[in-house]
Amino acid sequence: MISMAVPMLAGTFAMNAYNLTDTWFVSQLGTLPLAAMGFTFPVVMIMRCLLHGLGTGITTLVSHAIGRHDHDAAALITTRGILLSICATIVLMIIGYLTIEPVFAGLGADDETLPLIREYMTIWYAGAIFMALPMIGNGILISTGDSRSAARFMMLGTLLNLILDPIMIFGYFGIPTMGISGAALATIIAQALSMIWLFHLLTKKHRLLIFRRQREFPFAKTVWGILKIGIPSIISMMLMPISASVITKILGAYGNEAVAACGAAGRIEMFAFVIPMALGISLMPFVSQNFGAGRVDRVKEAITISTRFAM
Repeated sequence: MISMAVPMLAGTFAMNAYNLTDTWFVSQLGTLPLAAMGFTFPVVMIMRCLLHGLGTGITTLVSHAIGRHDHDAAALITTRGILLSICATIVLMIIGYLTIEPVFAGLGADDETLPLIREYMTIWYAGAIFMALPMIGNGILISTGDSRSAARFMMLGTLLNLILDPIMIFGYFGIPTMGISGAALATIIAQALSMIWLFHLLTKKHRLLIFRRQREFPFAKTVWGILKIGIPSIISMMLMPISASVITKILGAYGNEAVAACGAAGRIEMFAFVIPMALGISLMPFVSQNFGAGRVDRVKEAITISTRFAM
């Protein structure tokens, strides 16, 4: 558990630095753009929870297969899981894009922030597929025990975002000034480049992405197996974005400055949780692999140790 969690500590730090980098550069544009980003926070969280829950189902089943030394099944689940994720993300992208104005107006955004929110979220939804696949693929990498590659992959995205943010937002090297939409575009490009490396790792290093029929096994059965674990995971995670939506709605009545301040503080607040997050990310594949191998004794021991450590 320690050997998996330590590399992930750098990865979770990088993952939180991603959001903080965007907030830092957007804050230099003024209060209104920062407030617009504050309004997007709960909606982005909801999207990520939905996709993360789906990823939990995929990661768990892949870990079970690896635990019982069935590589063919792990590859089948990975490939079909990614196809399912692409389909789910496309549906969420369309729904999200069509509901930008009513959703954010309902959260309390006014006529000043709504155009900025639309500007940011239009690009964000257009590139959501590049954010979904790295998040899901990262969990699959961890399920193989390759947390070092997963951490490097997360740090690569953060580094690229750090380089691209000022270029896209303020306009350097001949690129026009894009403002808040530049922050969204920088994130998409960084994630897209990271996704190329991720697919290389899954295909070449771990041989988990296959595009040929391996065995007779209904696609619907794989999907049901993923959803059976993913849906409860989504439900359990939705409390955080729902509460964030309620808080944002209340803050909206106090003005854009309050939303901007809370949004910025929320990015910094996440750094308080990097150590238990690193352990939690590593714990899921550890438990799943041992469950797949029939080692329930190790599962119980891992939960006991990690709970004491987190407390």
